[in-house]
Amino acid sequence: MALPSKSLSWQKSLSYAESLQVWALVWPVVIMSLLENGLRLLEMWWVKPLGTAATATLSVAASITLILEAIARLLQTGNLAIASRHVGAADPQEAISAFCHTFILAVGVYMLLGPIGSGVARPLILLLGWEADVVGPAAGYIRIILLGSLVYLLKRVIYSAFYSFGDSKAPMKIMAAAVLANAVLAPALIYGWGPIPRLELNGAALAMILAQGLGVGVGLIMLQVRHRGHFNITGMVRTKLRWERFVEIARIGLPVGAQTVSRSFSHLVMLRIVSIFGTAAVAGYGVGSRVAGFPLMIATGASIASGALVGQRLGAKDPDGAERAAYTATGMTCLILAATSAVAFTTAPWLIGQFTRDPETIVNGVAYLRMLALVHVFVGITMCLRGAMNGAGYTLVPVYLENIDLWVIQIPVAFLLGQHLGFGTQGLWWGIAISEVVLGIAYIWLFRMGRWKYVRIARPGTPHS
Repeated sequence: MALPSKSLSWQKSLSYAESLQVWALVWPVVIMSLLENGLRLLEMWWVKPLGTAATATLSVAASITLILEAIARLLQTGNLAIASRHVGAADPQEAISAFCHTFILAVGVYMLLGPIGSGVARPLILLLGWEADVVGPAAGYIRIILLGSLVYLLKRVIYSAFYSFGDSKAPMKIMAAAVLANAVLAPALIYGWGPIPRLELNGAALAMILAQGLGVGVGLIMLQVRHRGHFNITGMVRTKLRWERFVEIARIGLPVGAQTVSRSFSHLVMLRIVSIFGTAAVAGYGVGSRVAGFPLMIATGASIASGALVGQRLGAKDPDGAERAAYTATGMTCLILAATSAVAFTTAPWLIGQFTRDPETIVNGVAYLRMLALVHVFVGITMCLRGAMNGAGYTLVPVYLENIDLWVIQIPVAFLLGQHLGFGTQGLWWGIAISEVVLGIAYIWLFRMGRWKYVRIARPGTPHS
């Protein structure tokens, strides 16, 4: 099939009705992201009285459990691309089939990861060289998290099922239920209430798993109630398992999972480069990143909405509609990020000052936040167009693009400007900003090429012609 000579114009794509449709999908995801971050902050708040070692344990656990995030993204992306395509094609049985295959794949991965990971938790922590007072508590915490990791994986599979139906409010409600459950369970299990023994960090891990497990149960019930016309137990039971469906989920999702690991590793490398310039530089980098991350929740929501709408419209044989949806989500995100970036740039000293009182840290944090504010629109473009192509099942080429940007542009340029050319931390921030602009422009080029429109997602048993 010939590719189009040019894409739809940006201006023609931004219709008012489609903007409302995209926003209806975006805002619940933003709230859900805030709740998810709040869940982590709540855990840290409950653990804080246990001491510095306990707080450090949560940081250690985050680095060890990175593989969970990669697998969760693999499953979510694979199911979203396939299920949304079949929803758009008015083929609910195949959408149910995609969910069932992804659900089973999650269980299979857990059977390998959970027991094995929990068994090697302590050796992994020792390999990272953490201090002795962290090793014991961290090993216990991580062991429980990995043994209960099935609920984390299933949660993301259930979210992707809702997104494929164009329903982003249900995941928001599920996360709200998990936060409320954790608010009750965490203090009871950490410090002991009545007959409940004091479990400390093990209690924090158990509370997190139980709260997420409640979310999985609520999610399965809500799928039955809210989408009875598409999703039902009878349809699940009748699903015929096919090897090629498992392969297709992995084909679409694996590049996304691999990119999650690569980007996280690049952050560790960048952190090591920043550390050359001292503790204040590292602290400023960390605080600046956290503050800058809040506006990007809008882009996260738009990315998921874009992927769901693109998948549905490609399933309905409407590639131009898919393109309009992607441009609408991207344009809306750019407008919002332009406004939030202006606010962040002008109020940077106050924003950074809310998290630290160290003058040198504030100087570094302000400089980094302002640099990010200048390029946040390009970050939003990257996230939205990546989400759109993920929804189409076009995931491999974007991964190549992002890895080239990270390892050939961002890290070398930042190191060159900061260390060898003597610009210090300002050079590091410039290197990061330059790479974000280049990546945003590259994504526009890749999206306008239009190859994502012709990714075939076949019914099991039919060829990918």
